[in-house]
Order: sequence, then C-alpha cells, then structure tokens
Amino acid sequence: MSQVKPQHNYSSLPVLIGLVVMMMVFSLANNPCVAQVDSARIRIDSSQYFLKNNRALALYTAGSAIEWSIQHHDVVRIAESYLNRAHLLSSYTQHQAAIQDYKRVISTCHQRGLNRADLLQAAYSGLIQSLIELQQIDSALQYCAEGLLEPELLSVRDAQHELLRLKSTCLKENGQYAQAATILEELLEVESVSAAKGQKAKTMILLGEIYQQMGEFSKAENYLQQARELASAAGAQELVIQSNDALASVYRQTFNTDMELMTRNSNIALNQQSNDVSGVVIQNFEIGNAFIQKGDLSRAEDFIAKAKELSPVNSKEAGFIDHEYSSADLRQGALALKNLASEFQKKNELEKALKYYRDYAEMLDSAQSLQQKELENAIALSSDLGRNQQRIDWLEKENELSLRNMNLLRDENALKESQVSRRNIIIISLGILLLFAFLFSWILYRNTKARRRSEQIIALQNMVGQMNPHFIFNALNSVNEYVAKNDEREANRFITSFSKLMRRVLDDSGRTFISLADEWDMLSVYLQLENSRFPDKFRYDWDIDPNLLSGEIYLPPMMIQPLAENAIWHGLRYRENSGLLVIRMRVVDEKLFVILEDNGVGIHQSSMLKTQNQQQQKSHAIANMKKRIDVLNELYHCEISLTTENLTDDSAYPGTKVTLNMKLMTIDFSK
Repeated sequence: MSQVKPQHNYSSLPVLIGLVVMMMVFSLANNPCVAQVDSARIRIDSSQYFLKNNRALALYTAGSAIEWSIQHHDVVRIAESYLNRAHLLSSYTQHQAAIQDYKRVISTCHQRGLNRADLLQAAYSGLIQSLIELQQIDSALQYCAEGLLEPELLSVRDAQHELLRLKSTCLKENGQYAQAATILEELLEVESVSAAKGQKAKTMILLGEIYQQMGEFSKAENYLQQARELASAAGAQELVIQSNDALASVYRQTFNTDMELMTRNSNIALNQQSNDVSGVVIQNFEIGNAFIQKGDLSRAEDFIAKAKELSPVNSKEAGFIDHEYSSADLRQGALALKNLASEFQKKNELEKALKYYRDYAEMLDSAQSLQQKELENAIALSSDLGRNQQRIDWLEKENELSLRNMNLLRDENALKESQVSRRNIIIISLGILLLFAFLFSWILYRNTKARRRSEQIIALQNMVGQMNPHFIFNALNSVNEYVAKNDEREANRFITSFSKLMRRVLDDSGRTFISLADEWDMLSVYLQLENSRFPDKFRYDWDIDPNLLSGEIYLPPMMIQPLAENAIWHGLRYRENSGLLVIRMRVVDEKLFVILEDNGVGIHQSSMLKTQNQQQQKSHAIANMKKRIDVLNELYHCEISLTTENLTDDSAYPGTKVTLNMKLMTIDFSK
C-alpha cells in the first residue's frame, strides 16, 4: 500500500484562497453597482469551502451570512444562513449550539410565514440528530412528534419517512427495539412501492442494526445485504460503507471472520476511492482485530502495521492539523495494538508483546493530546460563536426597530394622531427598558463587590458601560421636546446619533482596550449630541496630532468621555455666554497625554453651584474612574494618572484643566 504524503506543507494555500474569496465577497456586498449580487449565498458557499480547512473562518463566514441577511431583511436567506451554520456546528460536534440554530430556522419559518418544507425538514432532522448525539432522547422524541404533525411536512413523503427513521433511532437508543423494528417494517412496506433506492437503503441499514441489537443476526445480515445492494445501485457510496460496517459488526459477533475480512476489504477500496485516509486506517485496524480473533497473529501484524503507518501518530504535526482524524480514531487504533500485545503475551513472545505495548502507549498518548486540542478548539469555537451571536442579536433588534420606523414614516399622513400615542409608547418602553438596565447594573454592581480579586477583569468591563444616567435622561427629554414641536427631522437625526453612541458604548463595554481612533470617534458623537442640546453654552475644538489617529495606539474605552461630560455639565453650563472646550492629545516620552481645557466657572465655584443630587452623581463618577484606573494599573501596568487644576486666575471664569496621562501602548494587552 502506498504511503500517504503529508499535506501540512500546503496547509496555508486554502487559507490564502479563502482570504481572496472573502475579499471578493465583501467587495461585492458593499458595492452599490452590483446590488443584485446574492451576498448571503456567496458567504454560505464560502463557509462550506472552509468546512475542513479552517473551522474558525467557516463559522465566521456563516455568521456574516446571517448578519447580511438580517441587514437586508431577507427572510429566506436568514433561515438558510442559520441552517448552514447549524450544519457546520453539528459537523464540529458542537451539538448544543447547533440545536439553538436549528430552532431559530423553525421559529423563523413559523413567525415570518415562510412556507419552505425543505428548510423545515432539514431543521427538524438536524435538531433531532443533535439531540440524539447528546443523549437527550425524550426531547428528540418530542420533536419527532412535532415534525410529523408539521403542516408544511404532512404532504412531503421523504420528510415523513426521515422523521419515522429518526423516531426509530430514538426508540433504539432507549432499548425499545421491538417498537422501533415495527415502525421500520411498516415504513419499508410503504417505501417498497415508490421510494428511491437510497431511502430504502437507509431504512434497511437501521432495521439491520436493530435486529443485531435484538440478537437476530440472520435477519440483520439479510437486511444489511439488501441495503448494500440498493445503495450500490443508487451510487450512494456513503451508504455502501455504512452497510458494510454494520455487516462486519454482525460477522464479528457471529465469528464469521472470513466474511468480515471480505466486507472490510471492500470498505478499504471504497475509502481509497474517496481519499478517506482515516477510513482506510480504521478498517485496517479492524481487520487486524479480526485476524487476532481468528488466531492469525502474523496477518494481524501486517494490517495493524499498515494502519499504524498511515495514522497521524507517526507525524504529530500532520495529525493535529488534519481534521479528518479524531481522538476516537486513535483510541480505536490503540485498542487494536493492545489486543495484539496481549495475544503475544499469552504466547510468551515477550519481545513482541513489549513492542506493541509501547506502540499502544504511544498512540494512546497521541489520542490524549489530540483530545486536548479538540477540547481547546471546541472552547475557542464556542467563545467566537458567542461573540458573533451577540452581534447578530443586536442586529435583529436594530432591524426590528428600523422596520418599525419605516412603517411609521409610510403611514405618517394618515395616522398623525396615532403616531403621537405610538411615540409615547416607544418612549415609555425605552424608559422601562432603561429602568430594568439600571436595576440589572445595580444588582451586578452589588454582586461584583462580593467577588474575589481574580474577577476584576469582569468588573472592569462592567464599569465601562456605565454612562451618566443624567445624560441619557436629558437626551430622552430632548427627543420628547423635538416630538412635541413636531420637528421630526431633528428628532430622527438626534435618535440616530444617540443610538449610534449607545451602540458604540455597548460594543466597547465588552473590551478592555480600544484604539485611540475608535475612542475619538465615540467622543465626537457624544460632543455633537451635547452641542446640539446646548448650542449656546459651549463650542469645542480639537488639537490632535493626525499621526495619533492613523497609528495603532490603544487605551481603555470611556476614559475621556466622563471628563468631557464633567467639563460641560460642571463648568461650561454655568457660563452666561458661550464657552470653549479644547481637547489636546500628545505623545511625550513614550506617554500619551490627553488634556481637556475649558473656560468654565472652575472647580471651586462649580462645587458651590451644584445641587446635592449632582454632587452625588459626581462622586460616583470620580469613584468609578479611580476604581478603573486602580484596576487597570494593577492588571496591565498602564501607569494611568489623572490630575485636575484651575486653568487661569480669572475670578469669574478661571476654567479647569484636566490631564490624563498613561503609558503609550501599541498593542492590546488584554488579548
């Protein structure tokens, strides 16, 4: 048997091709001249291309297909994109996550009135199979019953038959072999009339496996042989291999070694045709086990040696990169080596026994190493998926709000009176949502105080998103004022900027560091909002080296906004005429300096003019800033310091100068 050449020297080629494909996808999707390009379909196809070579990129591309579909309100592509990602997750054994996406496909079809039997059939089948893999048999049976009664699937013969096969599989897993066999026998009578050969082969394979479990080996062999013939006639190579595996298992149990060897050799040939090296390795190990059972240790050695030569244990680098191998495959090979060593030990051939015990230990170590990497990959994929799904959830909510606003604009002339009540409902709903958000933040803050020091990173992320509620409340009042004046254009413009700011704050709250350019962008939106609310109270100016915004400089998010807010609300707001806020950014001696200068009433006079409630708000803001600075300095050695002083000696408007400086960071230390 020829040796398979290692592929790892060319492992970067699929990634390079994939990157080119992704660049084409995003270029087409964002080019208005080619608006009719089905970008979601391209992303779905691209994720399938990355299926084996790059799991992370496959899931990222699948997620981007979902995002594109939601942004373009394409219900069909939303369902198809979720189904595509569910299939990917299932193939990566991420069944729990796959179950959620399968459910999303079903709910999308139901809630959006999408009459697509093919999507529902695939979703129900995938959902039930994932539940079976997780041994959640009761839930799987429940969805079998639900799928069989699904209106869209009642008239689809293949869907009904597939769900009956899945129901039988559930019953088999529960040990209810007689009930499972009865369902399949009745199904086989129906399929014998009009079903395709491949469908009948699936039923017969499952029926043969059930009779094998019941100990009726003659019936099992008969059904499995028929299934193999039907699958071969239909050109379904995977079903031929599956029926051969089941037949070989029957022959193993009935000690018919010659037939087992013939069947497994047939599978080796089929696996070689499809270039399935893993399948060839497993079949060679199983043939070795068959010869061990027969007592022919010499032949057993030959086949086990062939399997071991092709297995990734001889090339750990190739083995751990090639996704077609799994730790379970290596453990199966290790068991064959152990059986062979045990037989030589019984024959007192201790030298050979010792050799194979060593090979067994080596392959078992490789299996454990590969299992550890599989676990690490699963954790990484789960983390990436969580972040991606959070963004998709926000897009769905944003999409719903956008559709609602579009409907309101279309009906404006005919529904002016109802618009007022609807807007009030929206404002009240937003207020309730904000109330719950603040209650949640308060509960989270209480719990955070009780946590151990090792959880400071989570506490730091929670503190980033705590924007001044006074600003949010007044922003909502501004919206209400625009509505009362019937100034819909300004109201829409203000809401758009406000939602952009809130979304930016929410996105940044989950990150420990962001780029200086991102922080500047967020701060610009905030200052525009405040300036639109108080145009007569202040104006603002920037003094920033342009190279700072084009370079890679990182700082913690929401460090400058509270300082700008204090300058506006506690300094400039009390001026009788318009004031000025200047924000300067410089790098001096490997340190980033952010300086905020205003010509407001100054520190002392501001504290005299504040109400008790305002003083309380300021103390919270200062405490929050100090706590964040202490945690950041302790965890990441940022060397952050904050100083506040009067800018001039002017008795009326001395102004305030706030200096924030920190160590210059050109990488995100939190990663």
